[in-house]
Amino acid sequence: MKDQNLEKLVFEKGLELLNRSQKGDSVFLEKNWWYKKMLSWTMNNHDLKTRLFHFIDVLSSLSESEDKKVLSIFNEYFKDQELGFIGAGLGKLSPGLFVKNIKKQVQQVARIFITGANVEEALPVLQKNWNNKLAFSIDILNEATLSEKEAQNCFKQYMELMDTLNQNMKNWPKNERLQSDIFNSLPSVNISVKATSIFSQIKVEAWEYSKEEIKKRLRLLYRKAVQEFIFINLDMEQYEYKDLLLEVFKELLLEKEFKDYPHFGIVIQTYLKDSFEDLQDLVHFSEQRGKPITIRLVKGAYWDSEVLLAKQKNWPVPVYTYKAETDVNFEKCAKYLFENSLNIKIAIGSHNIRSIAYCLALHKLYPKAQMEFQILYGMGEGLAQVLLEKGYCVRLYSTIGELIPGMSYLVRRLLENSANQSFVLSSFLKNKKPEELLVNPRKFLNSMVSNKPSLRDLQVNLPEPLLADPSRSPSRAGGNPENDDLHRKKEIFQNHPFLDFSQKENRDNFKVALEKVKKQFPVEVPLILQGKKVTSSQTLKRKNPNQTDQIISHSFLATRDQVEQAVSYTSVFFEQWKHSSPQKRIDGTKKLAHLLQEKELELAALQVFEVGKTWKEAQADVAEAIDFCNYYALSYEKLLQKKKTSETAGEESFYHYEAIGPAAVICPWNFPLAILTGMSIAPLLCGNTILIKPAEQSSLTGLKFAELLLESGFPKESFAFLPGRGEEVGDYLVSHPKVSIISFTGSFEVGVQIIQKASQISKNQKDIKKCIVEMGGKNTIVVDSSADLDEAIHGVLDSVFGFQGQKCSACSRVVVVEDVYKSFIKRFIPAVDSLIVGNTEKPETILGPLVDEIAFERIRSFKEREKNNKLYEGKYKGSASWIQPPVVYLVKDENADLMQKELFAPILAVFKVKNLDEAIRQVNKTSFGLTAGFYSRQPSHVEKFKSLVEVGNVYINRNCTGALVERHPFGGRKMSGLGSKTGGPEYLKQFLHTKILTENKMRRGFSPELFEDNIL
Repeated sequence: MKDQNLEKLVFEKGLELLNRSQKGDSVFLEKNWWYKKMLSWTMNNHDLKTRLFHFIDVLSSLSESEDKKVLSIFNEYFKDQELGFIGAGLGKLSPGLFVKNIKKQVQQVARIFITGANVEEALPVLQKNWNNKLAFSIDILNEATLSEKEAQNCFKQYMELMDTLNQNMKNWPKNERLQSDIFNSLPSVNISVKATSIFSQIKVEAWEYSKEEIKKRLRLLYRKAVQEFIFINLDMEQYEYKDLLLEVFKELLLEKEFKDYPHFGIVIQTYLKDSFEDLQDLVHFSEQRGKPITIRLVKGAYWDSEVLLAKQKNWPVPVYTYKAETDVNFEKCAKYLFENSLNIKIAIGSHNIRSIAYCLALHKLYPKAQMEFQILYGMGEGLAQVLLEKGYCVRLYSTIGELIPGMSYLVRRLLENSANQSFVLSSFLKNKKPEELLVNPRKFLNSMVSNKPSLRDLQVNLPEPLLADPSRSPSRAGGNPENDDLHRKKEIFQNHPFLDFSQKENRDNFKVALEKVKKQFPVEVPLILQGKKVTSSQTLKRKNPNQTDQIISHSFLATRDQVEQAVSYTSVFFEQWKHSSPQKRIDGTKKLAHLLQEKELELAALQVFEVGKTWKEAQADVAEAIDFCNYYALSYEKLLQKKKTSETAGEESFYHYEAIGPAAVICPWNFPLAILTGMSIAPLLCGNTILIKPAEQSSLTGLKFAELLLESGFPKESFAFLPGRGEEVGDYLVSHPKVSIISFTGSFEVGVQIIQKASQISKNQKDIKKCIVEMGGKNTIVVDSSADLDEAIHGVLDSVFGFQGQKCSACSRVVVVEDVYKSFIKRFIPAVDSLIVGNTEKPETILGPLVDEIAFERIRSFKEREKNNKLYEGKYKGSASWIQPPVVYLVKDENADLMQKELFAPILAVFKVKNLDEAIRQVNKTSFGLTAGFYSRQPSHVEKFKSLVEVGNVYINRNCTGALVERHPFGGRKMSGLGSKTGGPEYLKQFLHTKILTENKMRRGFSPELFEDNIL
C-alpha cells in the first residue's frame, strides 16, 4: 500500500478512536476532579508543575507526625503561588487539617495508578478488570535496589506474586480472547520483571559477571514460569543496561529448559537511536529459535536522564532529541514487526492516538499478526474500552506497591500525563483538532528541526506515557538546565569523556591493555636528568597492592648530588625558558594531552596494578590528566591577552604576567597521573622549570608522564624527574634557595612541615618561596530529614568507598538527622555489605586494597584501638594483599578521632544529630574544610547549608567526590589547603608574577588618542 493510502487509513482509524473514546476519558477525568484540576492548573506553567511534583516527591519521606514540617515545606515550594483550590488556606487555621487534606488528595491520585499495596489488596481490582475482559501485566513497585538484601526481598516478592496470582486466578472466569491466540493457549498470569531489582551490583565493565548473576536469578523465575504456565516480560531500563539485558534474554531463551517455551517477552524502546537494529536482531533471533517471543514496543521513560547523563559525560546522546523523531521511529519499528510477525507477538505500549491508529492500520494490512495493546492502569480507560469493542486484547500495565515506595512512580505518571503531547491532555484539556492529534510525525519533525527548539522546549514534548519502566522516576537532577540547547555548538573546553564500558569494544580494549601492562612487570624506574635516564645506588621495590607477591617496579632513588644537579640546570635554563615562545609552550601542552589520550588505556591499566584502582577510577584519572592539559592551555591563552587596568586619558596601564622560577612538584599517589599532570604542566606552561618528585608508591606512572613530556617537545633542561623518598628528596627541594615555588599535594602533616620549612629564608635566596599546598580533609555528608534515601545512600557509598576512601575528597563522616536515622541505617548497612571486595583487576570489584603495607598496618592498628561502637565490618577471605574491607562505626563523641582525624581508608563514622543546625556545626567543627555533601529536598535547608558550611566544595544531592576540571574547580580552606583551586580560572596565576606596565602617552601636551577618538 502506498504511503498516501496508508495515511488515509491511519486517519480513519484515529478519527474513529477519538470519537468513540472521548466520552469514556471525559468521565474518567470527572471522577478524579482533583487530578483534572491539577493538570489544568499546571499544564501551561512548567515551573509550577516542577514545584508541585517535587513537593509530592518529598512528601513521601515525611512521617505522619511531621505536620508542621509538611506545611513548612509546602509553603517554601509555593510561597508565591495561589493555591486556593487545594485548601491551602487551611494551613493558616489548622496545619494538621491541611496536611491531612493534602495527603489524602495525593493518595487519591496515587490510587489512580497503583492497584494495591500488595497482591492481596490488588486482587479485587485485577479481577474486576478481568471480568471486564481486561488482561494485566503486574509490576512490583519497589525502592531502588541498593543492597543484595533488598534484591533478595524483591526476588522473593516476584516468586510469591506468581504463586498468589496462579492460585487465585484458577477460579476466575475463562476468557478466550485473553487466554489464547493462533499460536496456542496464553498464560493468565503475566508479570514484568526488572533485572536491577533482583541484582543490586550490576557493573557494565563486569559484563560477564553481571550477566551471569542476572541469569542465575532470572533462571529461577523463568523455571517457575515454565512449570506453572506464566508469562514473564523482561522490562528494559536505562540505556547503560540495554545491551546487557538483550544478551541475558537471548542466552536464557536458548537454554534447553526454556528453548521451547513461547511465553517470554522483552521491551524495545523506540526513543533509542539504535532500537531498530536491536529489533531486527530480536526478530532474527526468534526465527532462529523457532518459537515466538513477545516484543513490547514502547517509546521510552528515561528521556531526561539519558540526555543529561550523556551531556554530562560527553557521550553521544543515545535517544532522539525530538519527540517526533521517536514517533517516526516507533512507526518504522511497528511496521517492521508486522512485516515479520511469523515468530513474533506484538504488544503495543502507547497512549498516543496517532501511534495506536497507525498500528490498527497495519493490522488491517497484516491481519494474521498477533497484536495486543498495553495501557497503563489508571489512564486512557475510554481508549481501552474502544479497543476492546474492536476485538483486541487489551492488557493493563498494573502496579503493586505502597504509596511511599511508589511515589517515584506517581511523580513519573504525573510528569508524563502533563506533557503537552499527552493524548488525554491534548484531546480533553486543550481541545486539539483531530487533524493535529493525527498528524504524521514526519511533518511535525520537519517543523521542529527548522525551529531548533531548546532543551526546555523539548521537555514539554516528552514521550507520552510509555511502558518501558514506569515505576522509576527521573533523578531530581534530571530537570531542565537553564539556557541549555541540545543543538548549540560545543564549548571551547570540554571534559574528556569517561569510557563507556557498556560498549563491548571498550571492555575488550581495556582487558587487552591490562594484559599488555602486566607482561612488562617488573619495570625499572630511573631518574631523568637533562633528558637522559640515570640510575643510582639505591632502589625501592614496589609491590602490587592487590597481589603483594607481584613486583611492579624497582625505582632508583635520587641522591642528594643528583637533586643538586637537577636544581642547577633547571635554574639556569629557567632564564631562557621564561622568555621562550608562549605558543610553543601551549602547543607542547596540547600535544601532551594528545599523547595522554593515545596511551589512555595503558596508563589506566597501570594504575589498576600500581595503586589498586578499579577500572573506572583508573580511567577517570587519565581523563582528568588530559583535561588539565587542555584546560590550562586554553587558560594560558586567555592570560596572554592584553588587559587594561583602567581607561585613563593620556596613560596606558596593562597587566603582564611573568614566570617565577624553578618549581618543586611533590606529587601524591592517590591520583598518580591526574594530579601529577596538573601540578607539573601548570608551572611548565607558564614558563617555569619543574623538578618532579613522584610519590614512592606510583613512581612508574610518574616515569610514563616524564617520558611523554620529552615526546611532547618540552626541552630536556626544562624539567627533572626525581623519584625518591619524601623525607630526603622532598625536603631538600623545599629548602633549596634556588627553588622558587613549592607545589605539594598530600597529607596535612607533611603539608604543614613544607610551609614551615619554606618560610625559612636561606642564604642567597632571591624569592620568598611561593607555596601551593593541597592537604587533607575530614569530609562530611549530611542526610537531612527530607532526603531522598535512594540517592543519599548511593551517594554516600560512592563517596566513602570509591578508591577505598583514599581520596582527599572522600566522605569519612555521615551526619544523619534523627528523623531518618533508623531508615538510613536499615538500608545503608546491607548496601555496604553488598559491596564486592577484592582484586581490582577483576571488573566486578568495587572496593580494592589500601595503597601499601604502611597504610594497611596503620588501619589495622586503628581498628584495634577502636573496638567499641563498631556497627559493621566486612570480611575478605583472600590473602597476599593489602585489602581492607569496609568498616562503619556509630560515633557518639563528637571529639573522637573518628570524627576529627583523617584516616584515608574505607572507614566511616556515622553520627546522629537532632536537626540541621547541629549537623552544620558538626561539618564545621573539624579543622579541615575541603568538601561537604548535603542530601535534602527542603529548599530553605539547602540554602542554609550552602551559606553556612565552611568548605571549599559543596555538593548538593550528589556524591562529594569526582570533581571535574573547569566544572568543579577543586580545593579547600582552613587546614585543607593553601592556594587557588585546581582546574579553575585562577590556578595558573599562582605560578606567575603579576607586573603592571604603565606608560605615559602624553608628550609635550599632545595625546594621540584624542585625535584617534575625534575629540579634537
